[in-house]
Amino acid sequence: MKNLISVIIISILLFSCSPANLIVTGKTHTPISPSAVVVYNSQTLPLHYEIIGRINVQSESTLGRSGAHSRNMTKLREKSAGVGGNGLIIDDTKNSHNAWGDGFMSMNATVIYVNPKDKTKSNIVKQKSTDTKSKADRLRELKQLFDEGILTQEEYDNEKKEILDEK
Repeated sequence: MKNLISVIIISILLFSCSPANLIVTGKTHTPISPSAVVVYNSQTLPLHYEIIGRINVQSESTLGRSGAHSRNMTKLREKSAGVGGNGLIIDDTKNSHNAWGDGFMSMNATVIYVNPKDKTKSNIVKQKSTDTKSKADRLRELKQLFDEGILTQEEYDNEKKEILDEK
């Protein structure tokens, strides 16, 4: 019985690892903390940035998609930070499952560097003046980004405060 439990624990640890493939295509920068890496989408994409490279990560998703997504986001942030990438653009996410629910989640992202001195970058709450989304809609989108692990708690709190403080 102890051997069976040991085999199960070792299997979970081995298969829950997220292998990450990074292909550097641009200039790398000084490594940073993974918590400083910002995940962008089409609405939050900065106006100016350098592409450092591309990353593909994969996690076993037998224990649930949210766990695989979280592991993948952690690995994406770690790999990006390691080459000085302070931003990620998630290109796609794919799930593959068999009849028993076992499978993998893979994610592809572009690693970018956004110059912190560049004041022209957009963000979640500074919408274009032609944007007609209500505060409630923007808060729902923000919550979804947080729930998906794209935003950290601090990023979520700051953006939420800005939306609520708007007149």
